[in-house]
Formats: sequence, C-alpha cells, structure tokens
Amino acid sequence: MWDEAGGTAAQIRGQDGGSRILDHALRMDAFCRQPRTRLIRTQDMFAVGDILVSDDVVDAPFRCDLAACRGGCCVQGDSGAPLEHEECDWIDSILPAVSPLLSESSRRVIDEDGGWERARDGRFVTTCVDGAECVFVVFESGIAKCGIQKAWFEGRVDRPKPLSCHLYPIRVSSNGDSEVLNYERIDLCDPARECGRREGIDVAHFLREPLVRKYGESWYEDFCEAVDDRSRHRGRSIA
Repeated sequence: MWDEAGGTAAQIRGQDGGSRILDHALRMDAFCRQPRTRLIRTQDMFAVGDILVSDDVVDAPFRCDLAACRGGCCVQGDSGAPLEHEECDWIDSILPAVSPLLSESSRRVIDEDGGWERARDGRFVTTCVDGAECVFVVFESGIAKCGIQKAWFEGRVDRPKPLSCHLYPIRVSSNGDSEVLNYERIDLCDPARECGRREGIDVAHFLREPLVRKYGESWYEDFCEAVDDRSRHRGRSIA
C-alpha cells in the first residue's frame, strides 16, 4: 500500500472480522507509515531505451519472504495501492470475479465505496478496510495475500495484480520527459533482502514478470544487459 502521511499502528484482521495487534516493535518498525519508508534516489542513473533506472536497482538482493513479513506491504499505509488510470476500469470489471474470495468487511467496503478511489493528492488508489489493509487482501494462515492474484491463479481474471504492486519494491515516477525506476526500501522488507542475498537473487531478476508486463521482453533483455554491465563496472555482487 502507499504512504501519504504518518499514521497509527496497523492491525492485521482475520477473515472472521477479529483483529490481532502486532507486537509493539513490529508495529513501530514495519507498519508505521511514512517515516519508515525510504525512496532511494541517487544521482547515479542509467538509461534503458527512454527509461531511466537508478543504480540502486543494480545488485540489490531481493526475494519476498512472506513467512517473515506476513504480507505487511498489503496492510501498511493510509491509502491503497496506486493505480494507473486505465486500471480503474479494470478493477471495476473484475469485481464480480474477485469479490466472492474476499472477506465480508472487504465486500462491504466495495459495495459502499467501490474498489478504487482518489487519494488526497489526486492519485487513483485501491480502497482500504478501516484505513488498514487493501480491500483486496485475503488472509491465509495469518498472511495477507492479494485476492486479485488468487483469482488470477484460478483463471478468473486476466492480470495478477495492479502494476504498482507487481513491481514493488521498484517504484515508477516521472521526471517530466522520462519514466524513472527507483528502488524503495522499507524496514518491513529486510527479510526479503536477506532472502535474496541468501539465494543469490537480485531485484532485477526477481521482478522479471512485472517488468516484462510493463515494458516488454525486448526492453527487459536490454535492461538485464545494462544491469550486468553496471554491476561489472561497479565491481559489486549480491553475494
């Protein structure tokens, strides 16, 4: 989910409507909002086609570890996941397929407010349940997962999730002339970085599917070549 301002500690809600408040340290370090989010922007960037990429993407170890983070990125924040404009219509179109998989509280929010809304800064975002989890979250064994992705696995919808979610921890912004890919670092994803380091997986390869989805196979191949070149030039390794 997306951070707009500081917020209160999040609660993880179960499908039965109950709630489990996380321990104090986890709430403060992982689920507090903006102060714990660091969008890394350096002066060192490289171009792949007309897309600018931060050097912080190069050699950054990353592989999601849901057993450790409990899907907290779907819960934290005081607004939902950012949506591209065309994704709003897509969200509307998939509600009949996804809603049966969601909790009663999520379906109630969708009935009252829909699956997306405008945030205070004018961006389109998914709606949330009581200011906490994204309305499309489903909880499985205490882990927050994406209901849209669950529907996609079952062949109910044509995309696995919104692009901003699929690309995380890469965030896409614009400098006016080009799109810019930056690496967003949050404390909640420390286990993902450790997992990537342990398994030798960097963010560039972990995010192959969403990067191909957004920019195409040819661009992704050029991107990987550029990342490898930058890595050799910098003499770094994820190991």
